[in-house]
Amino acid sequence: MKVLGTKFNVYSYPGQETIRTSLLEGRLKVYFPRAESEGITLKPHEQVSVTGTRMKVGTIPHADYFLWKDGIYSFVNEPLIDILKKLELYYDVKIMVKDPSIYTWEYTGKFRQRDGIDQILHTIQRIHKFKIVKDEENHIFTLSR
Repeated sequence: MKVLGTKFNVYSYPGQETIRTSLLEGRLKVYFPRAESEGITLKPHEQVSVTGTRMKVGTIPHADYFLWKDGIYSFVNEPLIDILKKLELYYDVKIMVKDPSIYTWEYTGKFRQRDGIDQILHTIQRIHKFKIVKDEENHIFTLSR
């Protein structure tokens, strides 16, 4: 990456196959090593997802996408599988799902970081009915129908 602007976010974690870079203000050039001339220059409100050797440019999903910087998690029609992955990162827990059909459910809502993982899962549970079993000692939540 070559920073040509001032505000951007990089989503890159071990075990994740996709790296996502989002630009809020300024300009940012994203390219593979030794291939800068073939890179992509992002404009504000764009993001690039890199999977393997492929880059895909799109827009930032919604205006509240980066409220997590202010302690607010915002989801708009987001598949539960993606929400659960983020919650695992945010709260350093493991969330196991016994019924994969749960992954396809979508959710829209906002939570304060201080609400905690228990409150967030219980709120989602009111809309999409599932059971939650918590292993406090190992920080594992198991969801089932």
